[in-house]
Amino acid sequence: MLTGVALTGLLAFASVLLAWPLSGSRVFWALLLLLTGLLLIMLISGYLLWKDRRSLSALETQSYQDAAQLAILQERADSLTKALDTSNQRLIEALQQIDQMRHQFMENERYLMLDALVHGVASELVSPVSNLVLLNSTLADASVQLKKMAEGEATRSGLRNLSAQFQQGTSMLSQNLQKVDDLMLSVKQLVSGQRNSQKREFSLQTMLDESCAALQSRVRLSNHVMLIDVEYGIVMNSYPGAITQLMLNLFNNAFVHALDGVEQGLISLKASKSDEATVRIVFSDNGQGIDEALLKEILQPMLLKKIGKAGSGLGLHVCQHLVSFVLGGRMLVESKTGVGTTITMYLPLEAPDVSTGTIKVGVPKDVYDDWQLLLQQGLAYDAASPAFDGFDRIRRDLVELRFLMQALRDYLPESEAVLVPVTDYATGLRMLQTAQLSILGTTVWETDAQAIASEVLLSAPVITAEQSLVGIYTLPGNEMALRCRKKEDLRDLRFVCSKDWSVDWTTLQQLGVKHCLDMKNWHEMVLMLAEGEVDAILAPFSMRDDLALQVDGHVFIPVPGIRVALRGSRHFALSPDGYGPQLMEKVMPGILAEVDNGHFASALLQCGYLNQATSTWEIW
Repeated sequence: MLTGVALTGLLAFASVLLAWPLSGSRVFWALLLLLTGLLLIMLISGYLLWKDRRSLSALETQSYQDAAQLAILQERADSLTKALDTSNQRLIEALQQIDQMRHQFMENERYLMLDALVHGVASELVSPVSNLVLLNSTLADASVQLKKMAEGEATRSGLRNLSAQFQQGTSMLSQNLQKVDDLMLSVKQLVSGQRNSQKREFSLQTMLDESCAALQSRVRLSNHVMLIDVEYGIVMNSYPGAITQLMLNLFNNAFVHALDGVEQGLISLKASKSDEATVRIVFSDNGQGIDEALLKEILQPMLLKKIGKAGSGLGLHVCQHLVSFVLGGRMLVESKTGVGTTITMYLPLEAPDVSTGTIKVGVPKDVYDDWQLLLQQGLAYDAASPAFDGFDRIRRDLVELRFLMQALRDYLPESEAVLVPVTDYATGLRMLQTAQLSILGTTVWETDAQAIASEVLLSAPVITAEQSLVGIYTLPGNEMALRCRKKEDLRDLRFVCSKDWSVDWTTLQQLGVKHCLDMKNWHEMVLMLAEGEVDAILAPFSMRDDLALQVDGHVFIPVPGIRVALRGSRHFALSPDGYGPQLMEKVMPGILAEVDNGHFASALLQCGYLNQATSTWEIW
């Protein structure tokens, strides 16, 4: 631009000179000026060209540097991505191991009290059995002497001595046999008390004595002391099994944790009436006490104060559950480090009726919440519609619950049914085994029920193996998952499922899935998928036209063209105690009639579980 302006000015000046009358000197000066200007313009142009090239070279150099830096950053990003994937995989494996430990601890908790009981019984039996062996030998010798006397000359003094030996022997024999009989009776009542979930009337003093009798030897062998002080005449109408389990859990918690390292420990159990309707039970020890920071969390599940010690970290959490939800009371924990712990329980003499007259239906928490919405909208009971017209959160488990609740109304109208939220599938089955529930409101896999077949009742199938076809759901932006077209593509995907869902878990293993995180709760699985911690989840197809699944504000879509067959049938599971047999006899036939006439399948079609839109998709 600068050279253009200079050239224009130079030409204008030369034109002015040439416009004057020509003379030799004027022409010379005009030509000289023109040549000088041209030279100046060339110099300026050369300088500007050099400067432009230099700037271009600098830009190229900077570009090369930027490209190199970008390559380094990309390499670092790839490296970080790989490291993150590795860390995520290790985290998933760690979570799986922790969950396996949790289940192992929970299983060990069931046998911990049995171990203490067996240990105590064995110790108590040593003395009377040894005495019986000795008495047997003594009486055998006396019998030989009596036989000799019968064959020879018997003296009066000899007969008196033998008579005294037999009398003393039979007395000691009777005493020791009575000890064995009392101990066996105590154990029998203790065990039957644990199994007895029925509400009945009993003496609190007798119940506590029976609960602690077989454990006294363990206390004595450890050089500890247990004091039991129960006010005479307290009669409760409650659940003896729950009180037995409560006492055993408190004892074990004190013995394993509180008195660990204490040479001479003291465990005290006192019970007295707090008022006319309440009994106050105080369980205390002079052990290590509980740190103030832990005291606020001591009732939470899985609080493992000492890894590697006996117990699962569930002890006081279980006690809290028994006191609050079974016995209808409240529990307070006070402790001071180095002084000891005091647990005070206030229990009603008349426990709330959780079995008689009330049918307890266990359902997952999300199903419970949706059922409350249905009740508010007047859609929970509607015989005119097998599904839920106008309710966009309908799914298989809600269909099952609705048919069950309607059948309860139709066939047991005089009984009250209450929904009990349960945290997860496995917890529901355990509550069913212990008669804390009458029935599960959503169906279970047959294989899961067979594992506890002797402890539950199982209906005929309401969903057959051929009907359980689900999708592989993922986030809309997960291209790796959405591109899956063959089973081999699943090997690098990260799934989330629950090992308690035996059919789902086994199906994923059979499909060749290498990475599968074990989570117990459906909402936890959804959260893992929504945050990208895993790639996919197995879920029934939704009733939406685009098959998208909306859960907790998150949207997931199925891998197109693929259905996964869950090879198993689903059944209603019932408790063998309480209302269970009555439900099996009167209610289940009504639900199965709905299955036979096609109404149940029609509802599953409307909710998307039986999905016609995917009928042409490949089945894996």
